[in-house]
Amino acid sequence: MTTTAEETVRFTVDLPLSLHQQFSALAERQGISKAEFFRLMIEKPQLGAIAQPAPLRRPTKRFTVDLPLALHEAFSIQMIRQHQKKAVWVRGAIAQLLKDMKDDAVMP
Repeated sequence: MTTTAEETVRFTVDLPLSLHQQFSALAERQGISKAEFFRLMIEKPQLGAIAQPAPLRRPTKRFTVDLPLALHEAFSIQMIRQHQKKAVWVRGAIAQLLKDMKDDAVMP
């Protein structure tokens, strides 16, 4: 019996090195891969609604994830509606997520 794999699209974004390191540490603490964490983030785009564009600083580290075609299309449409570039949104959304996690950690 042959199973057909869902078609995927490879998505790559350059992250500032410090942002990449913090995102890696967060994913490790959560016990999931960065790719899976990222897929969860874009499946729930409300995070991006509050994210501010994060500047791209040097040095950078490339983050690549394979997305199911349907998820990539939905993400692309969402970014078109928000008039944002996907890479800019990703950097901002990850930065906002890390900030929120840090703020939650210091709340009593």
